[in-house]
Amino acid sequence: MDYYTTNIRKAVDFIEENISCQVKLSEVASSAGYSEYHFQRLFSGAVGEPLRDYIRKRKLTNAAKQLTTTETRILDLAIESGFESQEAFTRAFKRMFRLSPGAFRKNKTTPYFQGREKLNDSMLAQLVSKFFIEHEVVEWPERCFEGVGRAFGDDIFGQVYELWGEFSTRLEEIQGMIAGESYGICMGSDPDIPRNDDTTICYVAAVEVNDENVALPEGMLLRKLPAARYAKFSHSGPLLEFQNTLDYVWGSFLPQAKYKRLEAPDLEVYPKDFDPTANEVTIHLYIPIES
Repeated sequence: MDYYTTNIRKAVDFIEENISCQVKLSEVASSAGYSEYHFQRLFSGAVGEPLRDYIRKRKLTNAAKQLTTTETRILDLAIESGFESQEAFTRAFKRMFRLSPGAFRKNKTTPYFQGREKLNDSMLAQLVSKFFIEHEVVEWPERCFEGVGRAFGDDIFGQVYELWGEFSTRLEEIQGMIAGESYGICMGSDPDIPRNDDTTICYVAAVEVNDENVALPEGMLLRKLPAARYAKFSHSGPLLEFQNTLDYVWGSFLPQAKYKRLEAPDLEVYPKDFDPTANEVTIHLYIPIES
């Protein structure tokens, strides 16, 4: 297996080794040698579901097996599976298996075909890439951006849309703005953006500015990105299909690329005439890579 899929397998093994413990996403990412932000996007793109969901399903599947093979109390299984209460565990279990834990145990139902199997090498190989998008490698000089930032969970598209709507009403407050493209700066964490337990990405809706020393409007952030090398991808099509492009980049391109991603912010670049309501849009995606 190649570099990326091998490291996904390391994380999968770490999850299995700690299936009865409280597993933090940061610990899973660290086991594979990545930042939490990078690994969550890589895993979601390759596997087709968020890392948090995979862990939860594996824990529930493990609990289901224990229900049919042991006498462990349901409350203990709930705690081992990372739930705060037996009630919360029962709700999640019933959504996945369509039976309460008690009924599942009584019926001696096997979870083999209902649960989430552990990912193996063959499954990972099949998941990597379903289509291909051309890319080019570009060099960017140091640049400064000013904008508004928020932290988001797995389902970010609606929230990002709202953030851009908020930011668009404040453009006249920005001094030294370079007219033209707009930028979505994506990263795992930012010192000025509060995170919570569900945070998977910190996002700044921004424009480029020509001076980093101007006074900042209240609630806005200034971020200077150093000179870097990027792999540039272009999405052309319905806005709702932009996720397909992201899945390709993280789930197919990076696992097979000859170069590695640099731990730095990704950039979504929106043309001057970008219209989110149009039938087709163009968005350029820049992924920092090692030189």
